[in-house]
Amino acid sequence: MTITRGDGAPVKIETAMVGINGRSVREVLQGREITLAIMNEASELDVEVFDVLPTRMRYPSRHETVGGREPIHRLLGDFNFPDWDHWLFQRFVADPSPHVKLYKQPGGLTPGAENVNALPKGYYEQMAQNLPPDQRRRYVDAEWGYLREGDPVYPEFNEALHIAGRVLEAAPERELVVGMDAGLTPTAVFGQMTPEGQIRILDELAPGGGYGPTRFSELVLDRLTTKFRGCSTISLWADPASQYGGDREGGDLAWSETVSKALGMPVRIPYGGSNELGLRLDGVKQPLSRLIDGRLPGLILSPICKRLIRGFLADYHLGPTKVPKKNDASHIHDGLQYCVAGMRGRSSVVGAGALKRPAAVAAAIRRAGNFDPHGY
Repeated sequence: MTITRGDGAPVKIETAMVGINGRSVREVLQGREITLAIMNEASELDVEVFDVLPTRMRYPSRHETVGGREPIHRLLGDFNFPDWDHWLFQRFVADPSPHVKLYKQPGGLTPGAENVNALPKGYYEQMAQNLPPDQRRRYVDAEWGYLREGDPVYPEFNEALHIAGRVLEAAPERELVVGMDAGLTPTAVFGQMTPEGQIRILDELAPGGGYGPTRFSELVLDRLTTKFRGCSTISLWADPASQYGGDREGGDLAWSETVSKALGMPVRIPYGGSNELGLRLDGVKQPLSRLIDGRLPGLILSPICKRLIRGFLADYHLGPTKVPKKNDASHIHDGLQYCVAGMRGRSSVVGAGALKRPAAVAAAIRRAGNFDPHGY
């Protein structure tokens, strides 16, 4: 196609449309010299396309000025937001370079929705009613999606309500509660409770598999002495199973004893030693389900708690037997359950009286600095 610019100069535009999937990206693009590339439905293309295309953007060269200006090369793409694990999320959100920019289109049901006049009446409303939640996020709400294999463990979780808009900082005057899941894939969750009774989850630690209690203790200690060094009161809570497993006759310590010795503070067991699943889940479900003074969520997470958030949204789900499936997400969520249990205590969860009277509990905490929910 040849067009004429405003100054009368002719411009010749050659456009090539190429299907890449199923073929070698480098082979398809080899020898091409281009000015502009558009990745249509970029979410369906391999990251190699994104990486290779810029290497072919060299026509015209920087020495061939256009109207006295150097040529501008661009790589564009359009897509419905894919899953959080997709390379697009990693390249544009999680770890973006200074050379990329994400332009987010408003959701179809938001006041700023675009192009609705060109669509059938009720287009997005009908889609919202018919699509499952994960697909609605992508195709209606213009949000990053998630893949869920089963029903969520916490259907009460609301991304807009329970994820803070900024990184939550620790309050030095409040007790820092650390919930830990033991085993070969240990995790730790760090949180505090406000005087109003709000549970604030500040950070998470999930180093992966193969970490024994001694090495894991070093990681916890590093987090405590760096990010939480201003907190003078710290309590550790762990999986009841962490009390067992040591060879007493051989002098070996149990997991909790090893961690306690390494950190120089006791590791306590919540709920009086009970590891009842329903009790642990209720401990989290209840604050997720309430608003303090009609406006504050009972539980809120710092946005840096990526694994916990991912678990809430997708990975921590029920298996065929309707109990949480054991996977990577279950380890960090077990840590969350022990952290919440350390703050609330058994009576608060079983009776749920504290949930109905958060102001009374908050007043008791303010009156007595040594208020112990585990004896309440």
